Amino acid sequence: IYRLLDKIYSTKLKDYLQECVFNHTMKLLDNKLIVSLYDVTTLYFESESEDDFRKIGFSKEGKLARPRILLGLFTTLEGYPLSYEVYEGNKYEGHTLVDILKKFQERFQLKNKPIVVADRGMLSNANIAFLENNGYKYILAYKIKNISNELKERIIKLPFIDDGVIHTLEFEKEISYKDDNDEKQTLQIKQNLILTYS
Repeated sequence: IYRLLDKIYSTKLKDYLQECVFNHTMKLLDNKLIVSLYDVTTLYFESESEDDFRKIGFSKEGKLARPRILLGLFTTLEGYPLSYEVYEGNKYEGHTLVDILKKFQERFQLKNKPIVVADRGMLSNANIAFLENNGYKYILAYKIKNISNELKERIIKLPFIDDGVIHTLEFEKEISYKDDNDEKQTLQIKQNLILTYS
C-alpha cells in the first residue's frame, strides 16, 4: 500500500480514484448533493527531514519539529467522501478552501453547488468573498469574541433559558479582501448569525 501511494499521487490515477469515489457517493445520494462538509487535518511524520512537500508547520499535536502534510477533505452530511487534496505542511489551513473548491467544481462540473459547511479555521474575508462571488451558500463557525461590539450588545440581550434555544441575528457588513490580481476590494454582504447555548 505504501509503495502504491506515491504512484497514486504522481499519476492520473488519483483523479480516476476520486472520480470513482465521487460517482459512488452521488449514487448513494440519488445524485442530489445539498450539503458538503469541509475540514482539514494534519498528518505528521516521525522524521526531522523536510522535502518539497513535507514541511514543518503549526502542529495541533505538539509535534513542533516534525514535518507534516495537510489533508483537506469534502464529505457529505452522512460522512461519505467527495473529494480531497493534499497540501504542503507549512500551508495555513484557511488558505486551502478556495483551492479545493475550485478543483472540486472543475473536476465534477457541479450544476448545483452544495452548501459549504466548515469550521472557524476557514473564516476569513478572502474565503467569504470567494463563496459570495461564486454563488455558494455557506455555514461557517464563528468566534463571538471576534464580532463587532454592536453585535455583542445584541447577543447580550438575548434570552438563553435552556439548552436548545436558537436565536438568529441578521446583519450587514462590508468586508475587505484581495482579488486574484492581489488588488484590494470591498464587498457588502448580508449574513445570519445563528446562536445557541449548550
